[in-house]
Amino acid sequence: MAESVENAAGAALLQVDDLQVEFRTRDGVAKAVNGVSYSVRAGETLAVLGESGSGKSVTAQAVMGI
Repeated sequence: MAESVENAAGAALLQVDDLQVEFRTRDGVAKAVNGVSYSVRAGETLAVLGESGSGKSVTAQAVMGI
C-alpha cells in the first residue's frame, strides 16, 4: 500500500510496494493493477505512461485511497 514517510536525508516522500487492484465482475475477478512498485523522493517527478486502459488512473486512485 502507499504510505508517506518523513523526509529524512534521501527518504522517500511516497513509497508504493507491490500495489494490486482487482475488480469483481460477473465473469470473475479482473486484475487492473498487478505488482506496481515505486518510490518518489524530494525533488523527483514521477510520470506514469501507458495505453488507454492500462491502469494508470486506477493506480493513482488506489494510491490516493479513493
